[in-house]
Amino acid sequence: MEAHGLNGTWEIVKLPPGKRAIGSRWFMKVKHNADGSLDRYKARLVAKGYSQRPGFDFKETFAPTVRYSTIRIILAIAALEDLELRSVDISHAYLNGELEEEIYMQQPEGFEAGGPDYVCKLRKSLYGLKQAGQVWNRKLHSVLLSIGFQRIQSDHGLYIFSKDDIHIFMPVFVDDITLAGKKGAKFDSIIQELSSHFKLHDLGPTTQLLGMEIHRDRPNCTLSLSQSQFITNLLQEHGLQDCKPVSTPLNPGCHLSTSMCPQTEAEALEMRQYPYISIVGSLMYLALTTRPDNLFLFFFVFFFDSCLLSLTMCYQTMLYATSYPNLCVMSYTCHHVLTQPCYLNTCALSWCVLLKQTLPLPLAP
Repeated sequence: MEAHGLNGTWEIVKLPPGKRAIGSRWFMKVKHNADGSLDRYKARLVAKGYSQRPGFDFKETFAPTVRYSTIRIILAIAALEDLELRSVDISHAYLNGELEEEIYMQQPEGFEAGGPDYVCKLRKSLYGLKQAGQVWNRKLHSVLLSIGFQRIQSDHGLYIFSKDDIHIFMPVFVDDITLAGKKGAKFDSIIQELSSHFKLHDLGPTTQLLGMEIHRDRPNCTLSLSQSQFITNLLQEHGLQDCKPVSTPLNPGCHLSTSMCPQTEAEALEMRQYPYISIVGSLMYLALTTRPDNLFLFFFVFFFDSCLLSLTMCYQTMLYATSYPNLCVMSYTCHHVLTQPCYLNTCALSWCVLLKQTLPLPLAP
């Protein structure tokens, strides 16, 4: 609430006739570091944006974020060119966006002022609003342009600063900012300029990024990524922490068909007790970030509804991941990598699974 007061997020007014106030609620979360240690306890006020009306309470909602392949390219360049990496976190990022629409919100629980007819007239954006991400990105974009950064057209989540012999890469994922540049680059002056516009935390040298653990060996010019703590948390969440690891993500000869999906309401009700969609989503995140060896299984089960066999396949992939929790398929040197359909100096940058439209004919005997 102190942050909202200093930011001037809203003003308390009487609800005008004919206007409707959207709801609000508190969201509590415990934040952890990449190694699983406690970071801090967090409480956030969010607006119930699901009750907003398009065309009245919001218009545009799209906000770009940097692609994971772009992040891997920047990390590969940092390893090959021995660039410095530094992380910055914008505090209460969405509260900096300036709203164009007239939006009223019910007062936060426990902090009511005035009478029941008084509400919050939002002046700044708030978490939960449909347009919150878009207005924050618009604000950050204008600030970065004023500093001297230019946005890359191929990825609107990547900014580049180039002046004289100073070149700095800045991938932006919502409020997580990473700076990559040669030693002696004006990181301090850029962070100081950003701090004049936003409240931020200078996290120092980058050791984790978007849940990925970054391990650097500067003398040998190597950089690798892993998600061992994410895998451990995933197993604990689904009660598999005591299961034995397996050596393969999928048993040979496994096939799925629509006949295996629930056929009756009773079977469908039985499968609803398993968090199948959550498991598939976690495996997708793992496969798209650091584990391309899990990518085939994700697409294998993606096209089918939940059934016991597909759920078992997901569990097996999770146990396979724990067999190699520190597997670094993205070791940015000239070492071998598991998958490299798109690479930079043998560094895996991007991967995908393709479905063949035609099959080759067997050779004549």
